[in-house]
Amino acid sequence: VIHQSTGSRHLLKGHTSAELADISMHGEGDDCLLAVVAASGDLFVWAISIEDLTVVKGVELFRHSGEECSYSRAMFHPSRPVLATGDAAAGGGSVVVWREFGEGRAPLQTKHASHTGKVTALAWAPGDLVASADDEGNLTLAGKDIQPFGGAPVHSVLVAAGKGANGGYLVVTGNANNTTLKLWDETLETCLHEVSFTGASPGAFVGTAGMDPTGEFVVVANTVTAGNTDNWGIYTLSLRADQDGARFESLCAFSVVYPVLSCCLTRDTSVDAEATPLLEREMHAYCLQTKAIQMYRFRPDQISDAVPTGATVDPAALVAHAIPQPPAPTP
Repeated sequence: VIHQSTGSRHLLKGHTSAELADISMHGEGDDCLLAVVAASGDLFVWAISIEDLTVVKGVELFRHSGEECSYSRAMFHPSRPVLATGDAAAGGGSVVVWREFGEGRAPLQTKHASHTGKVTALAWAPGDLVASADDEGNLTLAGKDIQPFGGAPVHSVLVAAGKGANGGYLVVTGNANNTTLKLWDETLETCLHEVSFTGASPGAFVGTAGMDPTGEFVVVANTVTAGNTDNWGIYTLSLRADQDGARFESLCAFSVVYPVLSCCLTRDTSVDAEATPLLEREMHAYCLQTKAIQMYRFRPDQISDAVPTGATVDPAALVAHAIPQPPAPTP
């Protein structure tokens, strides 16, 4: 764990495997909760803090063995210390919500959904709802079940709160490699828009996808480590919803020096909240890359070109291909 302002770091121990399957954080400032799912299926939750801006501390609050259910995903609620987990238990996975973390006591847990396969994606939706998907192609949200890709595995589920009709939410689903993203409203009845990413050859694009905290942008990064900078890129897609419906717009592509393995999105919290509204602040992408941990800055006004009044947009034209030498984002 690295403290961003001071560079102080702390090594958390306890995993039975070196690889991690998922990670999620809750909190702002110098105190937070960290949930980690190990590749072995174990679940860990730590309280992270820093003393005198010099010493980062990690206190283990909870661990749960994955021997019975093999945890696969973890995601904290966007505003509260409540954790949703997905697993790959024999006979089908489940989604569990954990509350009231504290040192020396077990958190409360509530089962939210059941799946026929391994849970591969989680997202919080308004009303404390949890969207979840599995490797058998099922998406579950608010009592509704669909197969976004005709039974093929679902790798990502993202929710944009307040972007749908009448203040509702929008849902974005990604297929096995996030090579195809589909946009839905909260009814999940009809796909509103679809975007596909293609590489120079089969397997040249395997994406990781994330949602901007404001719901304005979806960010996709290619995680394939082979090849060169023609393959390594970060893509931003703005979400637009108006009287004509909801759709993806303003696809922008940026090349990076090293392949991106994972990515976390925030909005700039260093500016004056009253002087700079949240939607106008820079979007920051914290990327774990093969040879660096890097933060990239994106100005919303430069990646969300407005559509002229009366103009029409052809959704079918919004397809990302190998875009040669796009401009690099500002590190």
